[in-house]
Amino acid sequence: MNETGRTIQSVRTSCEILQVLQDHGGARIATIADELEMSRGNVHHHLNTLRQEEFVKKEGDEYGISLKFVAYAESAKQSVTEYDVVRSEVEQLAQDVGEVVNFAVEEHSWVVYLHKERGEGAVHTAAFPGTRLHMHCSALGKAILAQNDREEVEAVLEKRGMPAYTDQTIQDKETLWSQLETIRETGVSHDYEEVVTGVRCVAVPLRTPAGDVFGAISVSGPSQRLTDHMFEETLPQKLAQSANVIEVNLLTTS
Repeated sequence: MNETGRTIQSVRTSCEILQVLQDHGGARIATIADELEMSRGNVHHHLNTLRQEEFVKKEGDEYGISLKFVAYAESAKQSVTEYDVVRSEVEQLAQDVGEVVNFAVEEHSWVVYLHKERGEGAVHTAAFPGTRLHMHCSALGKAILAQNDREEVEAVLEKRGMPAYTDQTIQDKETLWSQLETIRETGVSHDYEEVVTGVRCVAVPLRTPAGDVFGAISVSGPSQRLTDHMFEETLPQKLAQSANVIEVNLLTTS
């Protein structure tokens, strides 16, 4: 059924409760009820059902997402047929550059992180496998988005909007479209502190043997380290080399 078809409200409510639990790292019934503007009794019924099905755990008065989701997450990652090939190269690249290296794909008009590797000198970043970001502001998202035509880009923006993560986040469509055209020409996407203040990111798209873009890889790090030649030349070259290795390995495994 398509996205505009009939939905079941009780299922939607359970999904919203799970989202609150994830956002808060666990929560009490009162917190969930207040955030979703629901009665505590209704929240309790949903949580009780989710707990019986082992999707939710309870410790004291607080509920949290259970480890049952780990199996679902691993299954979802493995459904990306290129995952193992990309992961191996991401690990190698992180060792080489000493920063955070990420692999992400597009799903439901979000850019979704699938794998993260930290090099020896890497700083901690908030993104983790499963993190979803708007595509208009992240280097990973823009690297993928740039491969679409204007109508497809407009559809993404219509669905997800263009919220500001920082003061540097792109806020108008024409500026974004101009940047996407440059990315198509150069094959490189940049994030100038557009998602997190003080953090820069550079990314390149990944292609299947047939030439279709299936994701992107990136290097992230402190803006004070990712400057000038490193940000504009060295890292894009290393990313392009890794992308080439991935694409060659995909050819040999297909």
